[in-house]
Amino acid sequence: MTDYNVTTPSKSSLEHRVTMLEERLSQFESKTGFMSAETMYESGKAWIARNPRAWRYIKQYADGCIDEQRRFSIQKACEELRDSNLVDKDELYKVNNSYAAVLTRFLVKELPELKPLISMRKSKVDRFFK
Repeated sequence: MTDYNVTTPSKSSLEHRVTMLEERLSQFESKTGFMSAETMYESGKAWIARNPRAWRYIKQYADGCIDEQRRFSIQKACEELRDSNLVDKDELYKVNNSYAAVLTRFLVKELPELKPLISMRKSKVDRFFK
């Protein structure tokens, strides 16, 4: 019979490991944009309020799509914004990709003629735009 020396981790060691795992989970959730519908809606709304020039740029991009009757993509609009000379490169607008659904819906609310040019999947923020 083999005798295995199995030691039980101390309580403080387990607590430390749990704390570390909780921190890693928190980092993962923030990186993946894990947000409730309310947080997502409020964050998108706050982003628009904090970045009126950037929002105006995105709306102008959307207007161009409407004028040319070409498909609109919020991701492409945000990439154009990031590449624009709208602001100093040191001061780039941070557009969280998690805001895509809510920003798109705010755009459609302001520019209803954009709706046929967008492919929107169902989103948890839809209930705020009825």
